[in-house]
Amino acid sequence: MIKLVRRYVVEEPDRHGNLRHYFRVGHGPRTRIREKPGTEEFDRRYHELMRQHAAGELKLLPRDAAMPNTLRWLGVTYVQSAEFGQLNVHTQHVTNLILDSIYAKPAQGGVRGLPTREVRGQSRWHYPRPEEGHTRSRE
Repeated sequence: MIKLVRRYVVEEPDRHGNLRHYFRVGHGPRTRIREKPGTEEFDRRYHELMRQHAAGELKLLPRDAAMPNTLRWLGVTYVQSAEFGQLNVHTQHVTNLILDSIYAKPAQGGVRGLPTREVRGQSRWHYPRPEEGHTRSRE
């Protein structure tokens, strides 16, 4: 059997010794190719990744960038929105301070680990303006 060598495809063992195939250009991000090498599915996935690379879509996110669908991502998206830009400058400042204090706390178990009543009890978003919620609990 002839082993086909593909450009930018690297084989790396996982912690159990199983070989995994990744698409990686230079020191860029690794994208796992789950399809079995030598199959049509593998070739389709490889060519799709090559097209993404050529279009510049395979880029590393900055280290401090918010991962999609996280609390930080939601906050960053809101701060960049037109709705946030229409708020009073002081309200924007206070909201940024509140969001920064939330981001500074290390996540312990994520949102799924929090009981609903605790999330509702700590909620400050029902106030018309963030500065009205200064009575929030401090730890």
